[in-house]
Amino acid sequence: MGDRGNIVVLSTTYQGETEGVWLYSHWGGSRLEETARKAIDRSARIGDPSYLTREIFCAMIADGYHDSNTGKRGKEIFVREYARMYKDTGFFIEMLGEFLGDLNYGISAGGAGDQEHPTVVVDADTGAVWLDHNRPTETAEVCENPDKGGVV
Repeated sequence: MGDRGNIVVLSTTYQGETEGVWLYSHWGGSRLEETARKAIDRSARIGDPSYLTREIFCAMIADGYHDSNTGKRGKEIFVREYARMYKDTGFFIEMLGEFLGDLNYGISAGGAGDQEHPTVVVDADTGAVWLDHNRPTETAEVCENPDKGGVV
């Protein structure tokens, strides 16, 4: 259950230490390629893998929030003007609970968790982004989920 997916951030800096830094989303797998591309497009940290990885991870978390009343998603919600207009503090309290909770997101140096979509690969040194349908996961294959674009 969920919309699980992974991003792996690769860099020559990481070679020999790990296969990359893996970022896991339980509910945003179908949007991870777009999320990674948007984070890279607005980043000044291509070539700086630790900062770029953090920016991508923060973008994943931000993208997980959707206000169905206004249709706003992600970074659009996290602006001061929006917070002033949106008086319902319950929404922001719920978001804070998600940030501090133990579900939804993960970071690993040991490979991917379960997923329903191809792995999004990011080269932190160049900013290149591509899908890799062959990267192994804990389940050794991408779960079949045709409703969400997953493949086996």
